[in-house]
Amino acid sequence: MTFVFSRQVQEWRQGGSPAAVLDVRTPEEYTKAHLAGAVNACVFEVSFVEQVRRLIPDLSTPIVVYGEGPHSLESTEAVRQLAEAGYTQLMNFPGGLLEWRTDGLPTLGEHSVSKAEIRNGPSPIDLTESRAEWFGRNLLNRHHGTIAFRSGTLEFKEDWLVGGEFVVDMDSIRCVDITDPAANQGLIRHLRSPDFFAVEAFPEARLVIKKTGPVPGGRPGIPNLHLLCELTLRGVTRELAVAASAGRTPEGRLGAQAVLAFDRTDFGSAYGSSRFYQNLGRHLVNDLVEIHVRLVA
Repeated sequence: MTFVFSRQVQEWRQGGSPAAVLDVRTPEEYTKAHLAGAVNACVFEVSFVEQVRRLIPDLSTPIVVYGEGPHSLESTEAVRQLAEAGYTQLMNFPGGLLEWRTDGLPTLGEHSVSKAEIRNGPSPIDLTESRAEWFGRNLLNRHHGTIAFRSGTLEFKEDWLVGGEFVVDMDSIRCVDITDPAANQGLIRHLRSPDFFAVEAFPEARLVIKKTGPVPGGRPGIPNLHLLCELTLRGVTRELAVAASAGRTPEGRLGAQAVLAFDRTDFGSAYGSSRFYQNLGRHLVNDLVEIHVRLVA
């Protein structure tokens, strides 16, 4: 394997080199910006090598392989896979698109999200794409299900999530892991009762995002956003700190995912809690409840 730099690649191209140029980033990033004449096969796809074989069938073709830049390893991983597949003239351009642009060289594509697409102000959540799943446990077992948003709004400033408010329909609670209809409905009646969420008296729950801030070292794939929230449940309001992952989807939509973990006894649900009862045996229920939230603007 040979390492190359942007100026070498540019000189070869200007001199009519027969080398193929292979962009191994996602199709979405390739569409935004790429080297002129580059073909695209995403190294993150299981079919990556098969895609390259269709694009460059001759194993002896010289290939310049590039990705996002020196801090992203896709070109090195692509060269490894292609060498194992039998390609013999591979040139790794690890500086990638970042080095190419830093050296002032031209690219093709859409380049970036336009200013007109940058979100500012409130935006309603998409109730068909946004969802919440609940998880309740005892020592060794758990149940889980869904619960629906009644309404919600996300507030943005320069594409950064800065606030929001969501109303949950407590009467929509469902269980998805109990297959026996009678047992399933028995659990739902219990969850709706005053033992847990007292749905008849308190048909809505509300979450308000009061403040947001970046997580130090946050990046895509791990939490990158701190949320300070207020959760109102059974008529009781408590502060809740949440770590979320927020950003744009590959389709350009703004969204976030988070796990809301709270102590149900802080909201008046005492059933099966060792905080209030002793020697519960099989009737023990964990105090901690988790709500896995997906929000799409």
